[in-house]
Amino acid sequence: MEARFTEAPWEVDYIPNSGGQIIIRAEDKDIAIVDDESDLANANLIAAAPDLLAALQSVWGDRFSAAGKGYMVCLSTAHCELIRKAINKALL
Repeated sequence: MEARFTEAPWEVDYIPNSGGQIIIRAEDKDIAIVDDESDLANANLIAAAPDLLAALQSVWGDRFSAAGKGYMVCLSTAHCELIRKAINKALL
């Protein structure tokens, strides 16, 4: 599946003179605005999403390339299913 989202890196920053609003942006593109500091953890998680997806895709790809080279694949079926579902959800 091809990504249709804005590429990383995404960053979290405060909007000046906004009373504490927080913006998530990628370069010059605004991704989301959250209302106050109580949402800072959510903002950081949103900003980390592209990096988390890339890490999962790397693990998922390495799973197949390592298996083909005779390496021990240390992922359980349950872990593989979690990774597959997370990647699919991100790329809807």
